[in-house]
Amino acid sequence: MTMHDGMYDQGGYNPHYQDYDYYEDEGQVQYEELPDPFEKPLPVDHELLHWHAEKVLGRPPSAKIGNNDCSQDFTRNHQRKLAALVTDKKATMLPPLLNELALFTRAATFGDTADLFYHSPSDRIASNYSKSAETNPEDPCKKFSSPRKLLEASLTASFNGQTWEQFDALKMTEKADMVKGFPDFLTDQQRAAVADAIVRYYYYIEVGIRDDAVAPLKADWPINIMQLVPSQPPRNVSQQYYDNLLRESRREMEDDYLFSMKKAIVDYTLQNPFERQRLSLEALEPLIEPPRPRSLARGAIPEQWGIAVDQARENIAWTLQTLSPNALELSSLWKNFQNKLLVDVASREFTAQNPMDMESFQAFQTEVCEKTKAALWTVWVPKSAEVFRRTPPLYINGDAEAYYMSIAILQSNQLRHLVQDSMDNYKRFFALHELSADAMAPDPLAERLMWSCEPAFYMEVKVVNGSEYCFVPSFREVEEMCVAFLETFVTAVGGIPRVGSASAAPSRRGMHIPAMGLKEDSVVTVRDYVRSILQMNSTPPRKLAALYDRYLFLLSMDKEAYLTKFQSEKHTLEEYAAEIDKFKNEIHQVENTSLDAVRTGLYLLLMGNFKKILVDNAAEIVSRLIDQVREQAQTSNQEISEKYATMSSEVMRVPAIGEEVLLLKKYIADCRLDHEKLMEEIAFNKQREEFLYAYATDMPENDCGLAYHTYEWPKRMVVLLKDAADKSNTEHREFEDALKKRRSQFSHQLKLYQESISEFEGVGEKDLKKEEKGHSNPRDKFAQQTNDLSQKLKDAQVEADEINFQEALFGWPKTKYNVVGQMVSQLDPFLNLWTIVSTFNARYAKWMHGPFASLEPEEIEGEVGEMYRKMYKLVKFFSGVSGGPELGEPLKVANGTKKKLEKFKVYLPLISAVCNPGLRERHWSQMSEVVGFVLAPDDNHTSLSKLLDRRVEEKMDQLQELSDVASREFSFEKMLDKMQADWEGLTLELGPWKETGTHILKGGPIDEAQALLDDHIVKSQAMLTSPFAKPFEEKLDPWSKKLVRFQDIIDQWLKCQGKWIYLEPIFGSDEIMKQIPKEGMAFRTMDTTWRKIMIRVAEDPVMLNVADMDMLLEDLQMANASLDVVEKGLNEFLDTKKMAFPRFYFLSNDELLEILSEAKDPLKIQPFTRKIFEAVKEMQFEGANNITALYSVEGEKVDLPAPVDPHASNAVEVWLGEVEAAMQEALKKISGAAVDAYVGTERSKWILEWPGQLVLCCSQIYWTKECAQFIDEKGAEGLKEFEAKCTEQLNDIVNLVRGELTKLERATLGALVTVDVHARDVCGVMKEAGVNATTDFKWLSQLRYYFADGIITVRMINALAYYGYEYLGNSGRLVVTPLTDRCYRTLMGAIHLNLGGAPEGPAGTGKTETTKDLAKALARQCVVFNCSDGLDYLAMAKFFKGLAASGAWACFDEFN
Repeated sequence: MTMHDGMYDQGGYNPHYQDYDYYEDEGQVQYEELPDPFEKPLPVDHELLHWHAEKVLGRPPSAKIGNNDCSQDFTRNHQRKLAALVTDKKATMLPPLLNELALFTRAATFGDTADLFYHSPSDRIASNYSKSAETNPEDPCKKFSSPRKLLEASLTASFNGQTWEQFDALKMTEKADMVKGFPDFLTDQQRAAVADAIVRYYYYIEVGIRDDAVAPLKADWPINIMQLVPSQPPRNVSQQYYDNLLRESRREMEDDYLFSMKKAIVDYTLQNPFERQRLSLEALEPLIEPPRPRSLARGAIPEQWGIAVDQARENIAWTLQTLSPNALELSSLWKNFQNKLLVDVASREFTAQNPMDMESFQAFQTEVCEKTKAALWTVWVPKSAEVFRRTPPLYINGDAEAYYMSIAILQSNQLRHLVQDSMDNYKRFFALHELSADAMAPDPLAERLMWSCEPAFYMEVKVVNGSEYCFVPSFREVEEMCVAFLETFVTAVGGIPRVGSASAAPSRRGMHIPAMGLKEDSVVTVRDYVRSILQMNSTPPRKLAALYDRYLFLLSMDKEAYLTKFQSEKHTLEEYAAEIDKFKNEIHQVENTSLDAVRTGLYLLLMGNFKKILVDNAAEIVSRLIDQVREQAQTSNQEISEKYATMSSEVMRVPAIGEEVLLLKKYIADCRLDHEKLMEEIAFNKQREEFLYAYATDMPENDCGLAYHTYEWPKRMVVLLKDAADKSNTEHREFEDALKKRRSQFSHQLKLYQESISEFEGVGEKDLKKEEKGHSNPRDKFAQQTNDLSQKLKDAQVEADEINFQEALFGWPKTKYNVVGQMVSQLDPFLNLWTIVSTFNARYAKWMHGPFASLEPEEIEGEVGEMYRKMYKLVKFFSGVSGGPELGEPLKVANGTKKKLEKFKVYLPLISAVCNPGLRERHWSQMSEVVGFVLAPDDNHTSLSKLLDRRVEEKMDQLQELSDVASREFSFEKMLDKMQADWEGLTLELGPWKETGTHILKGGPIDEAQALLDDHIVKSQAMLTSPFAKPFEEKLDPWSKKLVRFQDIIDQWLKCQGKWIYLEPIFGSDEIMKQIPKEGMAFRTMDTTWRKIMIRVAEDPVMLNVADMDMLLEDLQMANASLDVVEKGLNEFLDTKKMAFPRFYFLSNDELLEILSEAKDPLKIQPFTRKIFEAVKEMQFEGANNITALYSVEGEKVDLPAPVDPHASNAVEVWLGEVEAAMQEALKKISGAAVDAYVGTERSKWILEWPGQLVLCCSQIYWTKECAQFIDEKGAEGLKEFEAKCTEQLNDIVNLVRGELTKLERATLGALVTVDVHARDVCGVMKEAGVNATTDFKWLSQLRYYFADGIITVRMINALAYYGYEYLGNSGRLVVTPLTDRCYRTLMGAIHLNLGGAPEGPAGTGKTETTKDLAKALARQCVVFNCSDGLDYLAMAKFFKGLAASGAWACFDEFN
């Protein structure tokens, strides 16, 4: 059987286990009931000994002690030496320190033997405050206290290796000398006693207490200590030495623990004066100093106090639950978990992985947390339950709920300690990274030793959006993750079931062990601390990243645009080098700004990838710039090679003509100049190569080959040019010789042509007769000869021009070949003569002997006429009349041919009559009757000569008359055929109309059809009135009627389509259909007709077929009649709406219908708000679509006095009228409030607190009032003072304008300045005029505002107008001039007399603006209408209705 030390406190008996002796026997726990031997309270004073160092040492505590004296080894050895002075013989004579026969502990003291109940000191709870304490001869409050070790008092004692007997045999003075360091007030005897007591004191510590009386060192303490020691030895220390050092250190630690515990027991025992007396250690009492005074007064304790303490002790004994055996076993069970943590931020395994990314950190800590959590659920929870299953609990006072509640609190405290320890570790982990002021500045190149621990997390700078950078993970993500994990492990121990929760009443207590909550101060403190550390550590990374801000242009710049622009600017190589060096320097700066991985406290900031992107961007630009130079060199070399190749091929080309020789020589000369330029380009390309070599750029093999080939060209080109020049000179001479020969041959040819022309002068009738013997047609022969000669002369002219061109090329004077033109002129009469003779001879046979039906009268008449005119001129030419010589033979031929033509012209009327293409069968019958034989157009045997043989020409007049009639009839027939042909292929084009499911006519084909109809109807009706149309009247009359019908169809159709398009969306609204159901049904019927028509037309859209469709015209007419009825009903319906809300008169019908169609949803009326209320941009809808305020175009808001509910009436005209009334009421109410506030508020502040319109109005009210007061009181002098006041107010506004103002406030001040300036000027004018009374005309003629009984009135002279309270927003005002005032007076007088005004004047003088500004001054709605030719009495009536009903003004601009 072994005793459990945990059941006892340091001083002995534990009062809470007074009824049981707890022991273990063969693995089972048993309890034996024991009597309580104690009756009195136990003492509570457990204070340690406090030695007065100055008394012990004989010198002040601040006196320096040598290192040799105070080293730990020296101190322990000296203590042992002092203890060893007591021999075994002497030890048997000393009283024992502890009562080893005590029942309850192995470290029990003897106590006061005179005490009736013989309580030990640890049993004397509150004994110092009992009644007996008042009569205690020795103040028990004096405690043996020594924060210093007793060894310090014995440092001056030197026993020189003596034994106790030798020491004891020393004389008293010798012993006193050995402790000479004590204070002088001690006698030698006292000093000797102190020396003796010190020896026995250390004997009791070293020998007087057995080791088993000391509670053993807990097993986990050395383990925890060793975890703080590195596992590997430091550098230059061997492993064996390091292991021996650790073993020795652990032995010293255990020895120090044992010594400290024994010394604590001795010091505790010596607190009691009875123990000091029993142990004969009273000699130490002179060294005792009283403890610090207590706040509780001594010696005045009431008598009932002891009774209360006894009662409290008894209550505690009978209600304290947590010291039951089950609770102690639970406490013992928790020892296995008290070193566990929910987080691991200090182990070697964790620190070895630092730094780590956030995912790894979270995974690692989650695993630690889950392991601990699993241990709690799988080990601690089951074993805790097993304790109560194995040992049924004994409830004090039978209160099971209190018992289990106390157990739950015990376990809750254990879990809370677990969470708190975990939070402390977590906090210490982040505390390691608390930054000093120096550490807040980054160390990008690790030049300073600032960090005492490894960074915890990786963080990388990454590029986002191509031109920005961010931290991955972000600081917010890190903060949220770290805080989230803190909250995770805080809540990880929640939900553990309470022991006995199945038997406890769940309604009174929870079923789970209370755990630490997230809102507790300790959690909040750690959370805030972690956040603060994380936020602190965000500064160095940001500062480090900020070092790269000057390089961010490398990310954001458009490389392509930059490179393209740079290349287009044609930079020099020096400029390229400067630009490349600039970017290379940026690369160097980026690479050397920081390391790739920089320590910034908590984070190891990874900059490598970010730097690489910056460097790559800059390097790409450098590479592309170098490539531009390389490409320029490559392109230039390519162009140079191509130019040289072209030059080489051109100079070596063999010229075919002289022109090419000359061009070649010029080209060779140009090549010499180009060669020089190309040499300069080659030299520049060589500089480019040197530039590329300077930047260590390898040129591609193709570029190298091209460059080598290009650089070889100049040498080759010099030789080629020399050879080409020699060759071209030779060829030049050869072509000159050839040209000379060509000129000679051409001159000889011209002589031959002249001879041939001369031969035709003698050709005539005799030659025709001579040739007829051997040639069938000599006329054709001579015609052919003249034609051939004419062609030769044309060729000769070309040859002459070519020779002249060649002569010009060679620089020769041009040879004149005028003879060619002369020969052409000489040949032309003969050419015309023989051509006409040949042609007429051939035509005559055909005309006279061919079928007459094949003759074309118009063609024959034209040809004969042309021949006769030419022959007439030839007769004159050949006869010499025109000035030339007479040519007899050609003249005879010309006269003969002329006579034949004259004779044939006689037959032309007959040909026209009988060969008319308009002749029809009826005409041929009539002609046959006239001539007396059958004439038929298909008679191929009757020729003109046969008709002449039958003397048809004698019936010429009758035939001509018949032919004329046929011609007129034929023209009508052709016209009708053409009209019908024009309509062939014409179709109507239909297009779908929005989402109606039907079609409408498109305009293009309709426009074309209407143009044809207009033309064809006129023509067809004119033809019907002509007698020549009688033969085809049956065809013409239906055609005319079809055209007229089709025109009516088109007209009705377009009319119907226009109205249908207008009305279809209107009656497509259910709201409109509900309000005018009769018209809606009529429209639906018409709509059905329309859709049927469009379906029929879509199936056959040919226009002529559409014109013949049955009932199409009638259906359209009926549809239009229905639409007229619908439109009339709709207009009447709209008139009712306009009468209900007169402002609708100023909207178009389309706008009004759209508003009415959207009446269900008031929000859809918003787009029309400004057309209804000119200055209101939109209405504010709140709640159930209630209108609560109005917003002006400028954004000014005016709250309505009461919300307007559109759904109350569901009629748009009603709730809009309510909005109008609410608007006017709001302005009236606000104006009254503004007038009242003007007096009590500084004007500069008042201006900014009210709507702009009312600021102007109310300001004018007070101007009128104050100005009248000054006039009445002081006259002109008063006006002078008031003018100064107005100026001061203007200066205040100017100061406001110079400050910070909103857009609305500036608009208000702008308009107010305009009004105030005019008001001040009026004061000045009246002052100069000497106005002394308010009845003066100068005052009465001003626009004056008055406020009385909540109503604003405006006066001017004797005219009175009421303020209209129309909201006009925060708009500007017109600058008032004398002419403006005159207009105001005129218009105000007209208003007063219920008349209208008509300002007249040149354009741009402000007539319209003045009228509008007066409307603003009176807060009236003013509708401006720009008149045009379309303005009729109906439109005017509409306007006047609206004006009369709404009270608005209308300005008809350009009415004249």
